Amino acid sequence: MGDPPRRRSVRPHARALRRACDSYHRWPDDFDLLAERGFNAYRFGVEWARIEPEEGRIDADAVAHYRAMVEGAVARGLAPVVTLHHFTHPAWFTAGGGWRRPDAVAHFTAYVRRVLPVLGDEVRTVVTINEPNMLAVLVRA
Repeated sequence: MGDPPRRRSVRPHARALRRACDSYHRWPDDFDLLAERGFNAYRFGVEWARIEPEEGRIDADAVAHYRAMVEGAVARGLAPVVTLHHFTHPAWFTAGGGWRRPDAVAHFTAYVRRVLPVLGDEVRTVVTINEPNMLAVLVRA
């Protein structure tokens, strides 16, 4: 199946990813299973590339999807733990130099300021960047 074109890497050597467990679409079933087994939290990533597929344009459907995930988690007694950056970022960001671009922090900050309030007060635990040490290694590579 692969990634939709808007999310595909701009790197020519990169391969399209496959669907894997498809938690993006199957989250209601996943949350039900977790709640049935007594879990009390669920960590998931909010993908910047889905939220802002083009520089400055926010995809309202993507934002609504993640908001629904937060609401779904809370409804099942799961505390939503949100990761704002989990190794992926928009193609336009990569094309402009990624984390090496001078305005990288400003772009990421703008994304965070747009998405975090919409997710709601139920999100009490936020992981800003998953494994920032790896991000530094990958940027250097």
